Formats: sequence, C-alpha cells, structure tokens
Amino acid sequence: MNAMPMTANADADLHDPGMIQASAKNDAALAPGRRIIPCRFGNVEIGDDNIILFSRGLLGFEGRSEYAVLNLPTDKSDQFKFLQSLSDPALGFIVTEVSVVADVIDPSDLLEAYKQCDAEPSDALTLLIVSVRRGEAGIEMSANLRAPIIISVSQRSGRQHVMSNGRYPIRHPL
Repeated sequence: MNAMPMTANADADLHDPGMIQASAKNDAALAPGRRIIPCRFGNVEIGDDNIILFSRGLLGFEGRSEYAVLNLPTDKSDQFKFLQSLSDPALGFIVTEVSVVADVIDPSDLLEAYKQCDAEPSDALTLLIVSVRRGEAGIEMSANLRAPIIISVSQRSGRQHVMSNGRYPIRHPL
C-alpha cells in the first residue's frame, strides 16, 4: 500500500484534533514505544499510548480488541476520525464525536452509558460510527446513535454501549 508522507504526534491526546497522523517511516527508525500499522490509508505510525483496548471488542468484531483513533488523510473532514483495528488492516470505522450531532442523545442516557462502561463523564470520549452510502441525492451519511463507543481517555479503554432506549436510530442522518 502506498503510504502518505505525514508525521506522528507522540504526545497525542484523544481530545486533540491533531491526535495521530500517518507516517512513511520504517520500523527501524521508530522511537521505543512506537509502531507502524497498516490501514486503508497507508502505513500509520502510532505510539503505544495511543492504543485503546476494547476488552469485549466492538459489536460483530469481538475478537478484535486493540484500536487507534486516526485522523483521516484530508484537511476537509476534521469532524471525522477513523477507528482502526490494530490486528486487522481491513477493519476500520469512520467515527465522529457525539457533540458533532448536537442534542440527539439525552444527557441522562449518556450518563447511564458512562456508568455502565465505568467511565467518568469528564474523562469520556463518546464516538458514533458513521456510515457513508451513495443515495439518489448523492452521498448520504448517517450515525449510529443506538450503539455509541465510550472511551475512557485516561485508562485508554473503550466499550461499545447499546442503548436500552429504543428511540435511538442506527441510521441517524447527518
């Protein structure tokens, strides 16, 4: 796969929009605690501190537990990120923070999700998986509100939480 020339941010923070960028370096030139992973955008350099452990995996992908949140290789989509499996280069999801889809999930439901995922609200990053389809009117995007991804930033752990409230659609138009 052809890698894009980019650099990595070793001190990346999950709340930092410049969190992780791709790199064309080879493994021999890497600092300790860093690695290169393949993904559909080329090879990406990440630090061990950027790895998020999903002990239960994601729904339908229970055997894949290590992921990293990557920037998409374009400046035009800073509200979207890419959740990349570290064990399967073909497995990745476009995601967006729940705040991008303002006021669509009741705060009390989010608080309950944080509680069930052992995440403190002040430390939680809540992501929604985004689907992109070609429709009659062009590109159609939707977000899965029924099963948000809750990440404890300080613990570098995550879980996909299925909302018990059936009012949240799997395909909420963006």
